[in-house]
Amino acid sequence: MRKHNSRKQIRHTGARGTEWRRAGSSVKPLDAANLVDQTIALWKPRLRCNLSREDAGQIAEKVTGFFNILAEWSRTDVGSPANEN
Repeated sequence: MRKHNSRKQIRHTGARGTEWRRAGSSVKPLDAANLVDQTIALWKPRLRCNLSREDAGQIAEKVTGFFNILAEWSRTDVGSPANEN
């Protein structure tokens, strides 16, 4: 049985079966002001309305929370042998 650190490796199931790959992120950390600016730039055209900086901050917080939950679930799945098929 292969030991792994769920924070550093992810399970990848593909044509060759299940293998472990090093987890990484191509996302660069942003400071809070830059995150709000990026959020406005992304969502303003899609929502077709003006966003306040407060609205953009709330959107960024909710989206960040959503992806944190997905990452937590992924770590839980990786560590659970009952989920292997």
